[in-house]
Amino acid sequence: MRRKTEDKSRLSSLSIAGVYIGAVIGAGFASGQEIWRFFGLHGAGGFVGLALSGFLFAFFALAILCAGKLLQARSHLEVVNAIGGPMWGALMDGFITICLPVSLTVMLAGAGAGLAEQYGIPSFVGSTAMALATALTVLMGIQGVVVAISLLAPLFVSLIMIVSVQAMRPGSVDWPWAMASSMPRLSWLFSSLAYVTYNLILSASVLAPVGALAPTRAIIGGSLLGGLGLGLGAAAVNIAVLSQGPAVISCDVPMLLVAEKMLPTVPWIFMVLLLIEIYTTAVAGLYGFAARLAPEDRGAFMRIVLVTTLFSLIAARVGFSRLVAVVYSAMGYVGAVFLAALTRWFWKTLRAGQWKEPPDM
Repeated sequence: MRRKTEDKSRLSSLSIAGVYIGAVIGAGFASGQEIWRFFGLHGAGGFVGLALSGFLFAFFALAILCAGKLLQARSHLEVVNAIGGPMWGALMDGFITICLPVSLTVMLAGAGAGLAEQYGIPSFVGSTAMALATALTVLMGIQGVVVAISLLAPLFVSLIMIVSVQAMRPGSVDWPWAMASSMPRLSWLFSSLAYVTYNLILSASVLAPVGALAPTRAIIGGSLLGGLGLGLGAAAVNIAVLSQGPAVISCDVPMLLVAEKMLPTVPWIFMVLLLIEIYTTAVAGLYGFAARLAPEDRGAFMRIVLVTTLFSLIAARVGFSRLVAVVYSAMGYVGAVFLAALTRWFWKTLRAGQWKEPPDM
């Protein structure tokens, strides 16, 4: 028996959107560095790019979720094999499967680095606490993952909006200085495409099995809400960063600069934001890896979760900045191939009239 029919009724548009947002956001989102480099540098054009990225996030989520439903996917494997064929499917599967535990390692390192820098807590303690929370969540299976991430993602978006609005003051959002800076940049169009491709590829490992459980109406609604939430959240961060003026150019964590200029409690809120996005991304990465290697109702699933968490925790001691530089440089290229193949497959499937509701199992 595949999965119980009643599981499908639990997946609403809001829960799917929450899982999607939680899977996409990473340690660079709340810091503001990611948004600043992809969009802030383009000034007014960056907001056009943000609107485009929100649309693309919604479209590709819809395509992945529909593929997961049509193929009744247990992991990303069924999807990449369908869209890429034997050769490209195997290459994409190998890359995604390798990157999932690496992404987990990056998140554990980020948790340790953040707590050490902000509160002086030994980095290994922070990484270990995040590893335990992540492993316990994943051991509850896909339903536990959905519940945990879908509850925290709306909180994350709400907090980031509140912090960003509080940071703004009348006339403070001025973008000519950003466009005049000498920092290297792509056009806002290519920045939008690059941002989506490197952020989206690993989310397929969670979206595909979620799509297999979800009704079509929830898939459509969840895709739209997820794209909207990601777009609005990124726009809020961009506004807050631009409101700080040229000081952000030399700042590694622009949103921390925002927080320091506000009430004394805000740095604490910022750390909560950072830990939420690290946790949700870590859960998505660990679940995606374990589900790729073993069904969650088998004992092997638990062993994979525990062993992977342990090795990722050890590897996290390499350091956050070095891991980010190595891992994310390649993800955009493979992500572009994945999304191009996905678009082609999705369009061909719709044109051929192959889309239909799979029977309940």
